[in-house]
Amino acid sequence: MRRGKPGSPRYSLDGGALIALAIGDPSTQQLKRALLRGEVEAYTHELALIELAYILCKRFGWHVAQVKLSSLLKSRVVEVVRLPELVEEASRIKCERALSVADCCTLALAALYSCKALFARRERELEAEISRKPLEVEVEFLS
Repeated sequence: MRRGKPGSPRYSLDGGALIALAIGDPSTQQLKRALLRGEVEAYTHELALIELAYILCKRFGWHVAQVKLSSLLKSRVVEVVRLPELVEEASRIKCERALSVADCCTLALAALYSCKALFARRERELEAEISRKPLEVEVEFLS
Protein backbone atom coordinates (compact mmCIF):
# COMPACT_ATOMS: atom_id res chain seq x y z
CA MET A 1 0.00 0.00 0.00
CA ARG A 2 1.12 3.53 -0.70
CA ARG A 3 1.34 5.47 2.53
CA GLY A 4 0.06 8.99 2.56
CA LYS A 5 2.28 11.89 3.42
CA PRO A 6 2.58 12.74 7.13
CA GLY A 7 -0.67 14.33 8.22
CA SER A 8 -2.53 12.91 5.19
CA PRO A 9 -6.22 12.16 5.56
CA ARG A 10 -6.94 8.55 6.52
CA TYR A 11 -10.15 6.75 5.57
CA SER A 12 -11.88 3.48 6.27
CA LEU A 13 -13.76 2.84 3.02
CA ASP A 14 -17.17 1.23 3.08
CA GLY A 15 -18.27 -1.12 0.29
CA GLY A 16 -20.40 1.65 -1.20
CA ALA A 17 -17.37 3.94 -1.44
CA LEU A 18 -15.41 1.17 -3.18
CA ILE A 19 -18.27 0.63 -5.63
CA ALA A 20 -18.46 4.36 -6.37
CA LEU A 21 -14.69 4.41 -7.03
CA ALA A 22 -14.90 1.32 -9.25
CA ILE A 23 -17.66 2.71 -11.46
CA GLY A 24 -16.09 6.17 -11.67
CA ASP A 25 -18.89 7.97 -9.87
CA PRO A 26 -18.27 11.74 -10.14
CA SER A 27 -18.41 12.04 -6.33
CA THR A 28 -15.15 10.07 -6.13
CA GLN A 29 -12.97 12.02 -8.57
CA GLN A 30 -11.14 14.07 -5.93
CA LEU A 31 -10.64 10.99 -3.72
CA LYS A 32 -9.40 8.92 -6.66
CA ARG A 33 -6.82 11.53 -7.63
CA ALA A 34 -5.64 11.84 -4.03
CA LEU A 35 -5.34 8.06 -3.69
CA LEU A 36 -3.32 7.75 -6.89
CA ARG A 37 -0.99 10.57 -5.82
CA GLY A 38 -0.52 9.00 -2.37
CA GLU A 39 -2.09 11.98 -0.62
CA VAL A 40 -4.61 9.84 1.25
CA GLU A 41 -4.29 6.62 3.22
CA ALA A 42 -7.20 4.26 2.63
CA TYR A 43 -8.19 1.04 4.30
CA THR A 44 -11.06 -1.36 3.79
CA HIS A 45 -12.12 -4.77 5.01
CA GLU A 46 -13.00 -8.07 3.43
CA LEU A 47 -16.78 -7.64 3.73
CA ALA A 48 -16.52 -4.40 1.74
CA LEU A 49 -14.69 -6.33 -0.99
CA ILE A 50 -17.52 -8.88 -1.07
CA GLU A 51 -20.04 -6.04 -1.41
CA LEU A 52 -17.98 -4.53 -4.22
CA ALA A 53 -17.78 -7.81 -6.14
CA TYR A 54 -21.41 -8.86 -5.82
CA ILE A 55 -22.87 -5.43 -6.64
CA LEU A 56 -20.62 -5.09 -9.69
CA CYS A 57 -21.55 -8.64 -10.70
CA LYS A 58 -25.26 -7.88 -10.46
CA ARG A 59 -24.88 -4.66 -12.49
CA PHE A 60 -22.23 -5.59 -15.04
CA GLY A 61 -21.60 -9.35 -14.87
CA TRP A 62 -19.03 -11.51 -13.17
CA HIS A 63 -16.17 -10.73 -15.57
CA VAL A 64 -16.33 -6.98 -14.90
CA ALA A 65 -16.62 -7.58 -11.15
CA GLN A 66 -13.60 -9.87 -11.21
CA VAL A 67 -11.49 -7.42 -13.22
CA LYS A 68 -12.39 -4.46 -10.97
CA LEU A 69 -11.73 -6.43 -7.78
CA SER A 70 -8.44 -7.74 -9.09
CA SER A 71 -7.37 -4.26 -10.22
CA LEU A 72 -8.13 -2.80 -6.80
CA LEU A 73 -6.18 -5.50 -5.00
CA LYS A 74 -3.20 -5.30 -7.37
CA SER A 75 -3.05 -1.49 -7.17
CA ARG A 76 -2.46 -1.61 -3.41
CA VAL A 77 -3.82 1.95 -3.08
CA VAL A 78 -6.24 0.59 -0.49
CA GLU A 79 -5.00 -1.64 2.31
CA VAL A 80 -7.30 -4.57 3.03
CA VAL A 81 -7.59 -5.32 6.73
CA ARG A 82 -8.46 -8.91 7.57
CA LEU A 83 -11.68 -9.55 9.47
CA PRO A 84 -10.03 -11.20 12.51
CA GLU A 85 -8.50 -7.81 13.35
CA LEU A 86 -11.98 -6.28 13.45
CA VAL A 87 -14.08 -9.00 15.07
CA GLU A 88 -14.05 -7.74 18.65
CA GLU A 89 -14.64 -4.05 17.92
CA ALA A 90 -17.16 -4.71 15.13
CA SER A 91 -19.07 -7.08 17.41
CA ARG A 92 -19.17 -4.48 20.18
CA ILE A 93 -20.52 -1.87 17.75
CA LYS A 94 -23.08 -4.31 16.33
CA CYS A 95 -24.27 -5.12 19.86
CA GLU A 96 -24.89 -1.41 20.52
CA ARG A 97 -26.14 -0.27 17.11
CA ALA A 98 -28.83 -1.21 14.61
CA LEU A 99 -26.41 -1.32 11.69
CA SER A 100 -25.31 -3.92 9.17
CA VAL A 101 -22.31 -6.07 10.04
CA ALA A 102 -20.43 -4.52 7.10
CA ASP A 103 -21.10 -0.98 8.39
CA CYS A 104 -19.94 -2.07 11.84
CA CYS A 105 -16.72 -3.39 10.29
CA THR A 106 -16.15 -0.05 8.53
CA LEU A 107 -16.67 1.80 11.82
CA ALA A 108 -14.47 -0.66 13.74
CA LEU A 109 -11.71 -0.23 11.17
CA ALA A 110 -11.98 3.54 11.50
CA ALA A 111 -11.73 3.28 15.27
CA LEU A 112 -8.80 0.85 15.30
CA TYR A 113 -6.82 2.65 12.59
CA SER A 114 -7.66 6.21 13.71
CA CYS A 115 -9.42 7.03 10.44
CA LYS A 116 -12.58 8.69 9.28
CA ALA A 117 -15.23 6.25 8.07
CA LEU A 118 -16.19 7.04 4.47
CA PHE A 119 -19.58 5.90 3.18
CA ALA A 120 -20.95 6.47 -0.31
CA ARG A 121 -24.23 7.97 0.83
CA ARG A 122 -26.29 8.78 3.88
CA GLU A 123 -28.10 5.54 4.59
CA ARG A 124 -31.24 5.69 6.71
CA GLU A 125 -29.98 3.25 9.36
CA LEU A 126 -26.66 5.03 9.78
CA GLU A 127 -28.31 8.45 10.00
CA ALA A 128 -30.75 7.13 12.61
CA GLU A 129 -27.90 5.75 14.71
CA ILE A 130 -25.91 8.98 14.47
CA SER A 131 -29.02 10.93 15.56
CA ARG A 132 -29.72 8.52 18.41
CA LYS A 133 -26.18 8.59 19.81
CA PRO A 134 -23.05 10.12 18.28
CA LEU A 135 -20.59 7.63 16.85
CA GLU A 136 -17.12 7.22 18.33
CA VAL A 137 -15.49 7.96 14.95
CA GLU A 138 -15.88 10.74 12.44
CA VAL A 139 -18.03 9.82 9.45
CA GLU A 140 -18.01 11.38 5.98
CA PHE A 141 -20.14 10.74 2.93
CA LEU A 142 -19.32 10.99 -0.76
CA SER A 143 -22.79 12.37 -1.52
